[in-house]
Amino acid sequence: GGDACDSVRRRLLMFLLRLQALTETCPAVANKAGEGVLRLAQACNFAGGETQLLSVEALPVLQQICSNASEWRRDSHHLYIFDTMMRRAGMAIAPHLAICVPVFALAADHQRDADVRSSLLLLLDDLLRQQELHTSLAQHGQSLLDGTVVPVCVWRAGKVAAALRKGSVSCLQRLLQFSLIPTDALVAALGKGFEPGPLEPVLKSCLDDDDADIRFMTCGILRFLFISVEGRLDDEQVRNFYIELLKRMDDSNDRIRVECASAFEKYLSSVPRNYDSAQFDYIVRGLVVHLDDQNSEVQEAVLPAVMASASVNPTQFLNIVKECRSKHRVATYCDQAIARASQLAKHSAGDL
Repeated sequence: GGDACDSVRRRLLMFLLRLQALTETCPAVANKAGEGVLRLAQACNFAGGETQLLSVEALPVLQQICSNASEWRRDSHHLYIFDTMMRRAGMAIAPHLAICVPVFALAADHQRDADVRSSLLLLLDDLLRQQELHTSLAQHGQSLLDGTVVPVCVWRAGKVAAALRKGSVSCLQRLLQFSLIPTDALVAALGKGFEPGPLEPVLKSCLDDDDADIRFMTCGILRFLFISVEGRLDDEQVRNFYIELLKRMDDSNDRIRVECASAFEKYLSSVPRNYDSAQFDYIVRGLVVHLDDQNSEVQEAVLPAVMASASVNPTQFLNIVKECRSKHRVATYCDQAIARASQLAKHSAGDL
């Protein structure tokens, strides 16, 4: 015990961490390994137990296992150890994320073992959900976006590529959901005008993916994106996004349509007041038609987006909705929208 175990502490810890990664294949072994880590901490006189042990050993362990990450295979011991460190070490890895982030970029290397790439994306998704690490992760959000997430989200044919793309889209959703990417970095990734950055085409292709889960998650991503970049979309981006959102409002999956409606509401905060009348007409009509949808959940979901569009041009909005109202089976939602726009129009007139 005590100082006598210092020389072998790291080797014992790495052995136990490797076994802890076997939670799915050998849960009994993984549980025993967890108990072993606690006993090792006690034997080395760490009053803080496992937390202190991992804090002391995190840097040397990560340096050792990540040094040969490019050689990992699905059964690599170091991959197992990395798995346990990412899932269980918590704040112990916070100061050392600069070592970990480049490892995740291996998921974007198409020459790597697909199982390794998939494991890394699952690990990253889990890591991004750990709230205690968000402050530290925010320092690496842009690197994860550029080096790992966006490249894997790019469409490629095949089932393996589709599975990896789904994992990366989930990671992208976490990055935006938890505000781990600076707004300026997001704006830059979207591009400018007729020169889109790497993010915008990826979002468009994922919105149109054959996998319904990917389409659904991408709608959620757009909701968080529009919140983050509110007021910073340029004219071309405003036009491009409403076209894509309206297409997704006609998705065959109602769950996706509901999620898209939520994203549409946030998007409208970036549409300039008194926006181009022809395009605004297209937006409003494309939304209002869903107020008479067969699915009441879709009707209720799209109403906030319709209401939000009224703020762009209340007078024009009123004219459009009044015209559409006569074609609806039930006019309840149209009447609510008309009442809202009437208030806005009066307020706007009062400001003149």
